[in-house]
Amino acid sequence: MNLAVFYETIAEDPRITITHISLYFALLNEWQVNGEPMLFELDRQSIMKAAKINSRTTYDKTMHGLHDFGYIQYEPFCGCGKSRMVFRRLE
Repeated sequence: MNLAVFYETIAEDPRITITHISLYFALLNEWQVNGEPMLFELDRQSIMKAAKINSRTTYDKTMHGLHDFGYIQYEPFCGCGKSRMVFRRLE
């Protein structure tokens, strides 16, 4: 994971907000804590807490935004608060 590339990419992407950045860094921390696996599972509550996001709607919208904008590959499970994701390579 190259943070310099991430910062260069978001500097040129007007769709990215501070909420996207906060969530991305919470995801990055979770990824590192879990040993940097290619695909890893997420617990919505712990990620929301780490990202300082209080609304599930905001969390869902922001996760889908990061997915749609090409920063992550996000696979939500069936409403159980769990999901899987992969960081996409930024260029």
